[in-house]
Amino acid sequence: MYKYLFFKYILSCVIFIIIWMLLNYFTTLHAGIKGAITAISIFVFSPKIKRIDTLSGKKLQTKWFFSKKVHTK
Repeated sequence: MYKYLFFKYILSCVIFIIIWMLLNYFTTLHAGIKGAITAISIFVFSPKIKRIDTLSGKKLQTKWFFSKKVHTK
């Protein structure tokens, strides 16, 4: 379970840095506006991980913007 949460936070940081650098390179927006755009983008593009209870036990369900399937482990 912890490796999925670690993956989620590392991926969120990578997405943040990429989007921030792209906005910094292509635009001259104020830092607050860049931060808001980056935060909204992270919310949309980061994987969503939640714990579900099944008859066989607790499992993690991962849903990502780039994947049409819901992955369960």
